[in-house]
Amino acid sequence: MGLLDFLFKSSKVSSEEAAERRRRLLEWQNLVSDEEYPELILSEKQLKEISKSQVENDLRILGDCARIAQSTVDPEVFFMRLQLFIDKLERLSKFEKFVPFSDMLPSEALKQAESDKQETIHDFLKRYYAKTFELAESMKTEKGKQSKYDKFYSSLQKFYPLMDKNNISYIESKYFSNK
Repeated sequence: MGLLDFLFKSSKVSSEEAAERRRRLLEWQNLVSDEEYPELILSEKQLKEISKSQVENDLRILGDCARIAQSTVDPEVFFMRLQLFIDKLERLSKFEKFVPFSDMLPSEALKQAESDKQETIHDFLKRYYAKTFELAESMKTEKGKQSKYDKFYSSLQKFYPLMDKNNISYIESKYFSNK
C-alpha cells in the first residue's frame, strides 16, 4: 500500500502543479492579449515569441520616449512622452514574471523614474525657459518679447497638477521676473 500511496500522492501534486502552470500560462496569455480569455488558446512557445516581440517594441518605445523627453522644448510632447515612458515601464513590470530581463528590472526602473520625475520635469523647464528666453531676446519689440513669456507661462499651467511646488515656483519666478 505504501507504494500505491506514493503514486497517488505524486499524481495529486502533479495535477496541482498542472493547474498552477495552466493558471500562470493563462495570466501570461491575458497579459499579451488585448482581450481576456477564460481558456488557453496560445502555447507556451507562442507566448514566448509574442512576449519577446512586445517587450522589444516596448523597450524601443522607452528609448524613444527618453530621447525625446530629454531634448524637446514642447510641453505637450514632453509630458506625453514622460507619461508614455511610465506607462511602458508599468507594462514591462508585469512581464517580469514571464520574461527574463538582462539589465535593470522594469519595476526598479519604474521606481527610479517615479523618484526622479520632478527632477526630470525641472530639467525640461530649464531647457524650455532657455529656449523661450532666446526667442524673446530675438524679438524687436517689448510686446513680442512678452508674448514669448506669456506663451511659456500659459502652456505650462495645465501641467501644474503633475508638478511639485518647486517646479511651479520656478515657472512663476521666471515668468514674473520678465513681466
